[in-house]
Amino acid sequence: MERPRGRRSLKDAKYWRCSKGYKNQPELHEFFDTPPFVCGCGCKQKHKGDFDFCLDHVTVNGSGLLGDFIDQADEELCIACTYGKQLEVTKRIKYLMKGRNPESPTPRVIPSDLDVKYEKMIGDYPKGGIAQLILMGLILKEQGILNESCTCIYKASNVSVIPEKDPARIVAALADGFPLNAGVIHGKKLSQLRYCQAYKAPSLRRVIQKRDMGRLKGIPGHAVLLVGAGRKEGKLYYYFMNSWDEFAVRKNNRGEIVGQSIGKISANRLYRNVIRLSRFKEAETAESLLPQPLPVTADCRNVVLLVP
Repeated sequence: MERPRGRRSLKDAKYWRCSKGYKNQPELHEFFDTPPFVCGCGCKQKHKGDFDFCLDHVTVNGSGLLGDFIDQADEELCIACTYGKQLEVTKRIKYLMKGRNPESPTPRVIPSDLDVKYEKMIGDYPKGGIAQLILMGLILKEQGILNESCTCIYKASNVSVIPEKDPARIVAALADGFPLNAGVIHGKKLSQLRYCQAYKAPSLRRVIQKRDMGRLKGIPGHAVLLVGAGRKEGKLYYYFMNSWDEFAVRKNNRGEIVGQSIGKISANRLYRNVIRLSRFKEAETAESLLPQPLPVTADCRNVVLLVP
């Protein structure tokens, strides 16, 4: 029997017609409906209309679906915090889809547990970068991460990759309630964002030029969690959740916080492919991260999957 769809968002996509008159119906997803990116009649005409959705705007039993952000404080834990939040939200949505209260038991996790397991895994090898992203993802699959009460280990049966150059698949995954681990360039304007404001990230090409000229030690990558998407005036963007305290805070007239930790970024400003965690038991595919021997080299399979 088909799953009851219940109440839908007012921002769900509507049908659109191509120049030949073909009527493209919205694609149905778990949380939001989206427009087909390319016409279904075969004319290859692309949809350029506006749409917008964000999982942070979904409430369940009076609480936000995403829950509170995870604060990395002054530690270099953006990858661990993003993975932790990703698995936490994935678990919360799994509870919801099974008809359970997504907050009972609370699925909050301990990101430092992931970092400790990572340190044990790499030993004397250098840490950071794409290698850390790969190895922490595999830890979630093979060892898991402790929940906040230290009573349970949460795992993902599959850790897979979606190319950043395939926005239709990214948008579909987000509309189905899959938060996605993405990478952005950390620029000066990131810390100045207001709630849901667009972040004008530096160009990856320009950053690479500065690195090659010796003006940067490396690419200042930062892990964030994609939680929504939209298009306005032909420009596609993603909503993302950050792991910084007092980031993009919005308050009401009484000084109460009514939104925080959410920004927007242009779809062409992601600097690597995005990572998706399984929600239920899921088999590996050609896009899954597979066991990774050390050291992680630039031409190994998992790196090739992640780097566009």
